[in-house]
Amino acid sequence: MRKFRLLIPLLIVFVLLPVQFSPSQATASDNCLLLNSQQYLEANSKLIPVADNFTVEFDFYLAKNQKDYAEIISQGTQPNPFYLGINPELGIRAGDSWIDTGAKMPVKKWVHVALTRSSSGKGVFYLDGKVVSSINGYQLNSKGTNTRIGAQFDPSAGERINGCIDNLMIWKSVRSAAEVRRDGSNQPPPEDPALVSYFDFESGGASGLIKSVSGSSATLKPLTAPEFPSASKPYSDYLVDFANVGGLLGSTELTGGPGFYVLADLQTPFSDEFGSGYGWYSTAWPISSSKIDGFQLGLSSTWIIPDNRTVSESTAKKLCDTGTDEFLRNAVSNPNAGTYGLNLMQSIEGSLGWWGGEHFRTVFPKYMANVTQNCYSTELATPGWGFFNSKPTSRAETGIIQISNQIVMPPDGMTFVADNTGPQLGVTWHSLKLPRFDRAFGSEAGDNSWTLFMNSKNFKGPIAFVAPQFWVDGSKSNPLQRNLTLDKRPGQTGGLASEWNSIPLYTYTELGGKVVTKIPELQFPVDSSGNFVMSRDFTSYSSKAISPNLGKEILGSAKLPTTPLISETSKGILIGNSSMVFQGGKPLGNVATTLEVKSFENGNAYGFSAPGKTGLIKLPQYFLDEPSTRRELLESDVPAPLKISKFTTPTSKSSFVYKYPSWWDASPAASRDLTTKLNDGSSVVYRWYKFVDQPALQRFALNASEKKNLQKAVIKIQKDWARSPMMASPSKGSLISFDSGLLTTPPKNLEYGYVPIVIKQFLSTKTTSK
Repeated sequence: MRKFRLLIPLLIVFVLLPVQFSPSQATASDNCLLLNSQQYLEANSKLIPVADNFTVEFDFYLAKNQKDYAEIISQGTQPNPFYLGINPELGIRAGDSWIDTGAKMPVKKWVHVALTRSSSGKGVFYLDGKVVSSINGYQLNSKGTNTRIGAQFDPSAGERINGCIDNLMIWKSVRSAAEVRRDGSNQPPPEDPALVSYFDFESGGASGLIKSVSGSSATLKPLTAPEFPSASKPYSDYLVDFANVGGLLGSTELTGGPGFYVLADLQTPFSDEFGSGYGWYSTAWPISSSKIDGFQLGLSSTWIIPDNRTVSESTAKKLCDTGTDEFLRNAVSNPNAGTYGLNLMQSIEGSLGWWGGEHFRTVFPKYMANVTQNCYSTELATPGWGFFNSKPTSRAETGIIQISNQIVMPPDGMTFVADNTGPQLGVTWHSLKLPRFDRAFGSEAGDNSWTLFMNSKNFKGPIAFVAPQFWVDGSKSNPLQRNLTLDKRPGQTGGLASEWNSIPLYTYTELGGKVVTKIPELQFPVDSSGNFVMSRDFTSYSSKAISPNLGKEILGSAKLPTTPLISETSKGILIGNSSMVFQGGKPLGNVATTLEVKSFENGNAYGFSAPGKTGLIKLPQYFLDEPSTRRELLESDVPAPLKISKFTTPTSKSSFVYKYPSWWDASPAASRDLTTKLNDGSSVVYRWYKFVDQPALQRFALNASEKKNLQKAVIKIQKDWARSPMMASPSKGSLISFDSGLLTTPPKNLEYGYVPIVIKQFLSTKTTSK
């Protein structure tokens, strides 16, 4: 559900005068159904006839002001789904086409809510039997998700609410004002033919389903075992709260704050001449035995930024003035920021990990690249999509250009074969001198084409490069960035890091004030010495590392070098940089000890150490709040409601579809649409394009000379570097394997000079083949 106000020029909303409320019948009922962050329900069908006349009524008790968006009932999909819920200011909203009913939801008080809609689009909203407002042109979508109670309609079933619901009535008629008033104090006659379904929420059935008592076949399936407290005291015993972040923090911030970073700094910075490439090996493993909703943890990687160490503080403070992120603009322009803006203007990053924006979650990590410019105003991850951006990249912002004819780049991340032994993925970014193609932009870009190479068991070689013009784009609005960008400047980095961005948690508060928290199960494998290596073999490269004359050789007839020159590389020595770990503003001493970063292999690797242990080491999950700390709590001492709380919704299925934009149709495809199935449950549809015809190159308006040189260069790269990762093999350990569904074989007559570009990705239960 979109968390912003919409402008609705075609709708007319009538907000009436304040009303005097009368009590709802819930106070006289025996029980109600408890809703919270771990409980929502889904019906066996779409109970609300949104295309015809209908009325939805229920009694509701909001337990707390959670200062967020939350839904009491929902159904459908975008555009114009149906939902009744609240915004962070407790305003009641009734869908994207009726975002403000003019009513406020009271806290810790029973209220009768009713909404009617006629087939002509007239909506009327009632609170405690009184009309609050009405609307014309009330549009609703009849497709999508079945009716849900306590969560939004989308695949994640997010925006859950803390409250108790009673006496849910759904009618296939528009109830009159008099009938709504009667419904708020009397149970409806179950034999009424207009009554679609009626749930009194007194108890659950033996089957685990909650059945309508009106005689219909409607049922509600709860996510966990339902609880039916007394309607007179719906929240008298306990309350379990959920937060998307705050489980592990790197600061004393109580909830959000900076995430926790596992850092390994360079003992000595790489020399200036080694700024044309950076590579490393990163370990992959299942960090939990099950999927975790909203979880974001990036594994070992780095931030490559342009080397501008001589730029003044006054200039650095203005580099983000035209960026779209207000927080970053303020942080960079702060009088005490120093040269912080140099770190944010643009970067090459991305890694293995689990990301909050994933639509198709996995237990084993995925890989996603990420390149940013103008202080994260634009972030690209694949030729068609940004870093977990659900919308395709606009034509004017493209910049990642695919080279490989052996692998596809899905917008939801690159998948792997699950492996519990801790295999490694090799990643290297080399600044190559590829043929220029920025004539349409006044030939303003530099010559650095930063190119992503990977090393795995079943794929080795270059995947894609960043168009030099991408780095220049931000300087159009902010001229101070000119000549400071990665297309012209060598790279710079200070070490490796793992960013534990969003670790969710549950908080349980007993009536007496005792607070216990729970984080997801987090684990990592240690070897026979009790050590766990997150990353190793951090290496930098000079501009001569592949060849001093690579720009000419790419267009020449001789074979390209297939390995870097050892003399033109530099090995980094890593030093662990640990910080305290906090939760709720208090330190977690035992967790910080476990996560203390250490260097191994004479500084060639970094990670954790658990002396005397082998196999999977698990972090504590439960903590008791004490005056100056949060102490680990044994599971045997954990309150039952907290034990059963879950961090995943295994029954939810994503209906989201990544789909290419219409402007891609101007690029001629060289094949029909092909489909492959990935081990994240998704299907990927792709097309083969001649390299210079791929959609990401459209905006560059290539002339004949540019097309000729680029096409020639890519054919040579595809032939000569088909199995060349352009980095040394790992000094220790094994390599990871890509999901075979990602790997491609060029069709006949398209063996070289063509690339497979993803045009669609969606969740499918159907069997598909490459």
